[in-house]
Amino acid sequence: MPGLTLSKGLRPGTTIESVSCIEGEPPAVEDLCGFDGIVFPGSPIQMHEDRPEARAALRFMAVVFQTGTPSFGSCAGLQITAVAAGRTGPRAGGTKAAAGPVLQGRPRPGWPPPCIQAS
Repeated sequence: MPGLTLSKGLRPGTTIESVSCIEGEPPAVEDLCGFDGIVFPGSPIQMHEDRPEARAALRFMAVVFQTGTPSFGSCAGLQITAVAAGRTGPRAGGTKAAAGPVLQGRPRPGWPPPCIQAS
């Protein structure tokens, strides 16, 4: 997989590889162990639907969990991570924003709390 070298805002020599979590078989554990981090951005995947792309994303995330590599999920990426960790996907029609344990017992900030949002 060819890497894309970026220079603005990242350490010199940092590379980013883009890999689909829904196409083909997930990479082997040893293939992911060399990464410093893995990012799952937003996508149209609906984790509450039993579809091939949702199942493929879960298989990919299971490999990420096996490696212990730090990962970050945004939007659908967060849903993939949560479902792979044993949570259920959001119900069709959306979910209500919830801060969960992140802000429990703390003053509410002036910005929206982290949440899972489904379309």
